[in-house]
Amino acid sequence: MKIFLTVLIIIFSLQPLTKADDIGDFEIEGISVNISALDFMSKNEIKNNIFPYFETKRDYYISNFANDLKIYDQVEIYLKSNDDKYQIKSIIAGIFYNDLDVCLDKKKKL
Repeated sequence: MKIFLTVLIIIFSLQPLTKADDIGDFEIEGISVNISALDFMSKNEIKNNIFPYFETKRDYYISNFANDLKIYDQVEIYLKSNDDKYQIKSIIAGIFYNDLDVCLDKKKKL
């Protein structure tokens, strides 16, 4: 029981080290949520890189961002339909490897 209690205390004492004050504090390739995609690409680039995942119009759509990426192979940004400011609502990034060991090693580093 003492070991269990000690482990819980350690877990909860280290937790504040991993928290951010705001979701906007997290960045992927210098891109963060709640900022305009127009800071990184033009309206035409956004429209030309929309993924056709959905056949019908949705509240959100996905655009590919691949300009000058340093860490990731591809970044997808989620934008709300009919938003003239093109505010980024979500970000997903991926690195594509053929070798599982290299992939797992990179995962540990990130």
